Amino acid sequence: MKNQPTVESIKAYLQMREPGYALLIDAPWGAGKTHLIRKLIAELYHEGDCNYATLNGVSDVKGFRRALLSDSFLGGKLDKSAAGLTALAKVAKLDGMIELARDVAEDQFIANLPDTLIFDDLERSTIDMRELLGLLNQFVEHSGKRVILVMNSDELEEESSKTFLSDREKVVGRTVKLVADFEAAFPHFLGKISVGKGRDFFEKKQNCVRSVFEQAGHQNLRLVRNATRDCAILLDKIQEKFFEAEEPMERFVRTYFALAMALGKGEITSEDLENRDSWRAFTKPDAENEYAALSVVANRHEGADVHAHSGAVICKVLAEFLFVDGHIESVPLNALLTATGQFVPQDSNPLWKRMIFWTHCGLGELESLIAEGESYLFKESDIDPGAFLHIAWNFLRIHDFGGFTEDKEALTQKIIDRISELKGQGGLPEAKMGTGFGWARDRGFSYGGYLVDPDEYFLKVMNEMADVQISVFKEKEKYFAQDLLAVFKENLTDFHLAIAYTQDKSNFYGVPVFHNVDQEMFAIRFLQYLKDGKFEELGQCFEKIRARHNNPAKWNDEVVWFAELKERLEALAKDTGLLASAQLRAFFSFHWKFGPPVEDDQG
Repeated sequence: MKNQPTVESIKAYLQMREPGYALLIDAPWGAGKTHLIRKLIAELYHEGDCNYATLNGVSDVKGFRRALLSDSFLGGKLDKSAAGLTALAKVAKLDGMIELARDVAEDQFIANLPDTLIFDDLERSTIDMRELLGLLNQFVEHSGKRVILVMNSDELEEESSKTFLSDREKVVGRTVKLVADFEAAFPHFLGKISVGKGRDFFEKKQNCVRSVFEQAGHQNLRLVRNATRDCAILLDKIQEKFFEAEEPMERFVRTYFALAMALGKGEITSEDLENRDSWRAFTKPDAENEYAALSVVANRHEGADVHAHSGAVICKVLAEFLFVDGHIESVPLNALLTATGQFVPQDSNPLWKRMIFWTHCGLGELESLIAEGESYLFKESDIDPGAFLHIAWNFLRIHDFGGFTEDKEALTQKIIDRISELKGQGGLPEAKMGTGFGWARDRGFSYGGYLVDPDEYFLKVMNEMADVQISVFKEKEKYFAQDLLAVFKENLTDFHLAIAYTQDKSNFYGVPVFHNVDQEMFAIRFLQYLKDGKFEELGQCFEKIRARHNNPAKWNDEVVWFAELKERLEALAKDTGLLASAQLRAFFSFHWKFGPPVEDDQG
């Protein structure tokens, strides 16, 4: 127990007779100081032998007296006594004497206070500090009582802090520091959580939460308690199979706690959550801009996906469900986790993560690690791009420190050649929707909550991996187009979702695809929707399609395709009859908003 020496010091003070000085307990907010004091009071005193008062919000002498006498067992007696004197004043028709009646009652109880007084939250009082110390000193010097002061001196206003430092020796004889004792507090938090997958996870992975708490550096156990409770409820909704993906699940919890505690402490806001996927968020922590707060949190929480770049286990839209809306149902939660592609069975310390910490290995362990890394880079046929790049980066770093005799340029080219080889073998996944690599390259390389500043050699490797993943996507475009056509033929609701804007970029809103769709089949189904009276539903879909076309060069293939589609629709409608043609022309007038194709520059 980290605070045992402090506890013994407090107990020793409480056994003194007329110590002649106050004992100050100084600790950060949320470190558990009030809980500790209340626990000691319950252990050492009977009711009436000790008085506890919080000075939170107290602004004057009257407020100080009322706070002093608001302790539960004293407060009731004070109210009864004051009520009796007030009634007497009313019977005697002594207007203006009612307040005096309460003052008399207060004087009586102050004169009979127990020998041990505890004043909490000194830093939250707005009384002038010199006056407050004087009020406290009357109990120390003049009444000979044991007085314990509890505060967070770091939160004192500047002027109050100066006064306290200069005048404290008149009142305070000893100061003890209380630190946040995670080991003592966390089991207590778990005891308040219902049995389930969340509680099971925390009982097995206490070190995961401890490391996030230590990285945060705020010592606020209250924030840990709140995050633990809320995260346990969330984990109970996650499918059992996801817990077999130990590293992603631990990273999920790390990310949740990092964001939850930063939000709870006011270090970031809900607006910051909306910017988690912006490249501008990858700024230096001391940068004076709206994104700097995220970088501060990201830099201290290694192993957490604070930035919602490609490969994050908590994407931006999921974070908004969790921390802005405050709720998400099991089905969409599990769907969003599945969409990351990372929750596949693996241990909590996979090869890529061990490679990051290669400097921590003993020599024999390092030799074995290098052998595993070489096998993964140059022999494994089915790889994860983010893991592959982490291992490649660390191989290049080991080379920088003289670990390999091979020329660095040659090693780099060997890795690049292997990437091309993996493409030929079908061992590389495509860039999802043409942009999602499963790792990030905004302002560096990032995967699994670890950020890398690439040198010129690793930059070549990164770019090759990105280019190859994009090319794999291009090769599969026709299959994605077939899938989209199938959705269009099935129902307009799902089709609308496939082309509408989504923050997590999980559909075709930002991806040209229609130029690969079978135009004849699309046109036939289009006219059938019109025949079925789906005029407005179809129109909404086409307006969404047109809204995507924000860059003529990027979207021109689609624009050309829709121009040709219009001609084909007109021909099919004409073959059907005059009413079909009229209905189609009405649709064009209301919902067909495509611009003309960009002509090739022949000059």
